[in-house]
Amino acid sequence: MKKYFMLMLLMTSFSVFAQYEPHFPVFPYVYNNISYVQVTASNNNNNFAFCSGSVYMNLEGGASENRFVTMNVFPHGYDFQNIYPTTVNARIRSVNHSIFCN
Repeated sequence: MKKYFMLMLLMTSFSVFAQYEPHFPVFPYVYNNISYVQVTASNNNNNFAFCSGSVYMNLEGGASENRFVTMNVFPHGYDFQNIYPTTVNARIRSVNHSIFCN
């Protein structure tokens, strides 16, 4: 009976640890490539991630633009979007964002 009890205790301890899966947060990254902005997000989890928010671009000459971005990132996947300013031949000086993923 003691061996049976120890065996069951050992098996349940392994099953508890086998169910644990670390959760890695999904963070969006914004890259300024002078003529366009690239928004990327990578997901290392076993569940879907949804990212949404705004990208604010300050252009040369004092103009500014903002865009709303939504992305669905598959499990263990990667997604990106390129955002171009509406002004022709505009160069982007700086970029800020308020994009959040869940």
